[in-house]
Amino acid sequence: MTEISEVTRRSIIDFFTMSQTHWSGRLQDNEFLARLYDLNNLPSHDYRYRTASSDIFQHRVRNNDWENDWVFHDSRFNLLYESDEEFLRFLCETVHPIVRPDPDAARKLVEVYNKELAADGWALVSVKEVSGKPIFAPQQVGRVAVFEEPTGWQKVDRQLQEVRLRLDTADNEEQYQAVGLLCREVLISVAQEVYDPAQHPTVDDVLPSIPEHKCDPV
Repeated sequence: MTEISEVTRRSIIDFFTMSQTHWSGRLQDNEFLARLYDLNNLPSHDYRYRTASSDIFQHRVRNNDWENDWVFHDSRFNLLYESDEEFLRFLCETVHPIVRPDPDAARKLVEVYNKELAADGWALVSVKEVSGKPIFAPQQVGRVAVFEEPTGWQKVDRQLQEVRLRLDTADNEEQYQAVGLLCREVLISVAQEVYDPAQHPTVDDVLPSIPEHKCDPV
């Protein structure tokens, strides 16, 4: 069962069709797809050729008589109904530095993807860099309610409110990283509030910092 709906997938496909952004970037279609699939072991749709590699080369490189968005409707790749893993792997490849060497162009395309994927609880995030250019990978996203009700600790509640606000409005990598840093501060604030020296002795004789206005939860 897939979590990324056909509605979301079609919205992303429609973006490629309407914007004329080419999914294979600077590569030929067959070169791009060979990075993901064994084209020599997939069948041809053209009776003159034995493999997908040959018919894609014929119709997209030699003749260029297929529409630019052909791959999204080709049953050999089944991107409308394939598993989430395969669909996301395809999207990540479209923004790989070898495919799309301009980092700004790659990030803008990721923003388009993430706007649509958010409804299904997914996003592409930068996980590392190669030669200073980002590599993206899929990540499940979504809010987890740590505290359903106010804690009564004013600083913690204030920080949680700020986390929720920033998470709801974040739409790029830097803003999501800022949310993560703020979550760290929330954990520190909670630890400070619950710390009791009588019940939590230290092992190195270094006392934790205590908030100036520590108050009991209501």
